[in-house]
Amino acid sequence: MVATAGAMNRQQGNGAHGARTAAPPLALTREEIDFYNQHGFLRLRGVYSPEEIRELSDELDYVIENFATRGKGWSGPWRQQLMSPEEEQQSVLVALHEIEMFAASWMRAILKERLVKSLADLLGPAVEFHHATLHAKGPDFGAPFPMHQDHPFYPHEDGRYIDAILHVDGADEDGGCLKFLDGSHRLGPLVHNMEGSPHLDQKVYRIEDAVSCPAEAGDVVFFSIHTIHGSSLNRRPRWRRVMRLGYRDPNNTQLSGQGLGRPGLMVHGVRPKLSEEKLEVYGDPKLNTAIQRRLAAQDQAAQSFAPASPAAPAAPQAAGNGGTEEAGEAGVEKLNVYGNWGKQAQPINDDD
Repeated sequence: MVATAGAMNRQQGNGAHGARTAAPPLALTREEIDFYNQHGFLRLRGVYSPEEIRELSDELDYVIENFATRGKGWSGPWRQQLMSPEEEQQSVLVALHEIEMFAASWMRAILKERLVKSLADLLGPAVEFHHATLHAKGPDFGAPFPMHQDHPFYPHEDGRYIDAILHVDGADEDGGCLKFLDGSHRLGPLVHNMEGSPHLDQKVYRIEDAVSCPAEAGDVVFFSIHTIHGSSLNRRPRWRRVMRLGYRDPNNTQLSGQGLGRPGLMVHGVRPKLSEEKLEVYGDPKLNTAIQRRLAAQDQAAQSFAPASPAAPAAPQAAGNGGTEEAGEAGVEKLNVYGNWGKQAQPINDDD
């Protein structure tokens, strides 16, 4: 694969690679920094101790049992290319977003000193946590992932964004380990097929050409938001659980997608003052169904004291929601861990 000169220059000018090379590293070696900048991925061994992994594993099992979504994995025409009919039918993926909302051990994991200092070596002195997503492949038929970039799921202006894959379980070739197209981050964001889950042309960006990156429990694998990657079926008779932790330079503006408009935790350094725009740390109250019901009750009470007026034609009800578009199901409040996606958000499945 050959990157165009324009794409390479664009990435070298504003991407994550190349950052902080003049400052003394906080946690990584110069060789590790150079490896990431050149290849677009990096494996860090033993970031979490066996004791930490046991706690993370136990609490993750509880969260999976009570809150996670189970399905067949990402959708799209690529499934028939990467799986046999039997494999496609039996594939299993368990997904969950924002694990820090459910387990304190995972909040500590997100703030792990070695992890965030390593990220600062690549992103710069200010590092902001963006999101967490569980990808748990089931035994024997654990769902694969097509070759893709993570950019379409949460697009940002440039490459100063790193996904850190925390391995709760080891993953080898038969266990569906990560695979990367070496140096592909230099291509910048690519146009994806949006039929089903975002994916690239599997015949052009072939998983057979990718470099395997096996890892042990406790390891973390970094890669750029622009690095092309995927993984094969988990054929082992055990689960393969990894957590994707997204971190960025807070100067890197998000354009759309998962977590849009939601400020993240500063895990290293301080947040820069970018403009006069107010940071909405409370979130958007319009998204809170409890507030919606309270406002609706207030409106109804106010209308009961208002003078009678001629009846107007009833507005058509939106299909499937029993009336108002935003009220939601009475008495049911869903934990909105995504934040406000905004008008430019791209669709995403719960298992993405």
